[in-house]
Amino acid sequence: MARRKRAFNRMPDAELVVMQGIWDAHRDGNEKVHASHLIEAYPDTVGQQKLTTVLTLLNRLLDRGYVNIEKVGRSNIYSANITEEEYRKLATQDYLNSVCRKDTASLLQALVDGEMLTEADLDAAREMLKK
Repeated sequence: MARRKRAFNRMPDAELVVMQGIWDAHRDGNEKVHASHLIEAYPDTVGQQKLTTVLTLLNRLLDRGYVNIEKVGRSNIYSANITEEEYRKLATQDYLNSVCRKDTASLLQALVDGEMLTEADLDAAREMLKK
């Protein structure tokens, strides 16, 4: 049986950690970052990896189209090609379609059963649904 190619290209966890570092850097006002900056600025996440590993992960993100690269002298500077919100929306839609079989109620039930929703989350959801 032939496998269908999925439209969404999910980031593996290791790449996602690096991408989250880039998104965090953007929030901190750094639109373009060096790999070494990611390691130094985010020691609890990206900083857990060696520089060569981070560079490999950045190249994979580049191949997937999630980051852009700019060569400045001998240095590579990276910037996000997708926002965290855009990725979150795509990942959620993919999860809903593939795992939940497009059954939104089962996703909500899993969140409730897993006690992953707080009263504040439910209040925020009610407000969103009113709009």
